[in-house]
Amino acid sequence: MSRFLRLVLALAAAVLVSPRGSKALADDVNNADRDIAIAWSDFVYANVDGCATGTLKLSESVAGTDGLTKREYFIVFDRAQGLLRFDIKGPGLDSQCIVTPEQIIRAAPAIDGAGVTPIVSRLPPGSERVIIKGCRPFDVRHLGVHPALFSDLRIPFEDVVNSHLKLINESEIVVTQTPVLLQAESTRRDTQFGEKTVTWDYDPMQGGMLTRMTDVGAGGREEVEHRAWWEERSGVWVPVRTTYTDSQNGKVLKRIEYTISWDAVNEPVDETLFTMESLDVPVGTGIYNHFRDPGGDGVLEGYVGGKRPAPPGLPRPVKLEPRNNWRLSWTALLFGFNILVASIFIMLIRWRKGESQDETVREGE
Repeated sequence: MSRFLRLVLALAAAVLVSPRGSKALADDVNNADRDIAIAWSDFVYANVDGCATGTLKLSESVAGTDGLTKREYFIVFDRAQGLLRFDIKGPGLDSQCIVTPEQIIRAAPAIDGAGVTPIVSRLPPGSERVIIKGCRPFDVRHLGVHPALFSDLRIPFEDVVNSHLKLINESEIVVTQTPVLLQAESTRRDTQFGEKTVTWDYDPMQGGMLTRMTDVGAGGREEVEHRAWWEERSGVWVPVRTTYTDSQNGKVLKRIEYTISWDAVNEPVDETLFTMESLDVPVGTGIYNHFRDPGGDGVLEGYVGGKRPAPPGLPRPVKLEPRNNWRLSWTALLFGFNILVASIFIMLIRWRKGESQDETVREGE
């Protein structure tokens, strides 16, 4: 059966099969949900698999009881070559990460007042010491489908379709939050799990897919809402915005919003961005090799930097320059010449002094 036909049948199931409270129909509802999930996953994999390379900027805004936090991300990836550049800037965090098949390069910033100087770590692929989200194998499918963007989590489809509620509660649902067909008409589906109602709602007029989970329990009415907006770029659909809102009794407890600006899709990436020299670090930042001792402090193997001045109040390491043999040879030659001239000068003085003494002796005789 073709993928398109499966999709059409799944959409038909979504329209014709509505949830009912009777337990006898639970299996039918679950089967229909599974068909929808498979159809949605087919759409995402067919489109996002076509996104082989990308250059994008991502803005993150997290509002909650602790206030508002904002971060900026710069991301470049080439899936075929296994290349990823992942930079983060935000309060208390200014980090750069480069992933290649041969190594992971991580630039950690200085910490003002803590005496921590900036360093660059060179780590083996898959190193457990890389704790920045996204520095391990990167999957662009994570973009725009759940709030934990660029986490290393990869949820199998079977887990999604067999455990809707658990995944929604953990804000980790992947497949079922993606559009069905961006050309399709609005679709809506409610699924009842006890007192919890899960709503899948796609409205092209509103720009994307809405997933909402409502729970009426002892603490009142809790609602978790997730929206994802997609646009077509270079013949493939990519996420451009996603929001996650957790509210209780009408009060927003937490809201996360990502805005994604794609500079390029399926265009050749700038491979110089995956080199040590591309890091934006202060002059004289030490490079520490962790290949022999991944869990240790690493071995200082050189210095890099030059795009930013050294942080104030911190020691400014001297950038090591490669030796120039030509300069060294001329220096040695000049040094030898000076010694030769000095030796000749001393010999002349001694010779003249000897002649003067001889003349004095002859005059005395």
